[in-house]
Amino acid sequence: MPHPADDPRIRAALADPARLAVVGALLAAEADGHGGFAPPARHRFDHLATMAARALGTPWAALAVLDDARAHVIGAYGLPPCPDHDRQFAARATPGVQVVAACAPVALSGGAGASLVAAWEVTQLLPGAVAYLGVPVCAPGGTTVAVLSVLADGPRAWTPADTQALRDLARFAEAELALRLEARARRAAEETERRFRAIVERTQEVMVLLDARGRVTYASPALGRVLGIPPAQVLRRHVLARVHPDDVEV
Repeated sequence: MPHPADDPRIRAALADPARLAVVGALLAAEADGHGGFAPPARHRFDHLATMAARALGTPWAALAVLDDARAHVIGAYGLPPCPDHDRQFAARATPGVQVVAACAPVALSGGAGASLVAAWEVTQLLPGAVAYLGVPVCAPGGTTVAVLSVLADGPRAWTPADTQALRDLARFAEAELALRLEARARRAAEETERRFRAIVERTQEVMVLLDARGRVTYASPALGRVLGIPPAQVLRRHVLARVHPDDVEV
């Protein structure tokens, strides 16, 4: 019997380049050097998972970021103890891949004697897991990057109220992850600017940056050395302000 994760739609959703770019940025935002999140972030997300388990009355809950191969557990409740850098497993082991593909909640009741064992390897980690409910956690722009899920140790007919409660908690996760992506983007922009300045401030050629109205937003130190004009004197002024009117082409 084919594994559910082998569905072409699921594989395509997991491997979507745009999604993986966001996931990569997210995992790098607070990386601990082992492919996981640094302790401050893990503690906050562990607390969120605890809230999910308690709100829905389940023994297990997890918040996992999914790339195309691995599920990186960044928040958990009830999972067996393990080194922080080992909190990841094959993405195909969890129904969370269906959540990513559908961009919608997935509920498995485990009723009529059914169990997650038949299709998902997650029960190798949680042998008693029978029922599953997972909801998408999206980055700004709507890309599903993570899944907040709960697992029950018996059949469970998940209700719309259960799904909504988990969705509400997922909004907190989205807000936290958005802050991390924003902070990473800001650090990247600052590093790019630092490198740019390190290059242009050593060059012997004059470099000037303008805004859409032709006003100077940056002038390299070479302006003073070449033209004898201190860069500070041209900032926020039009690039032609120091040019004689007769020399300005209309």
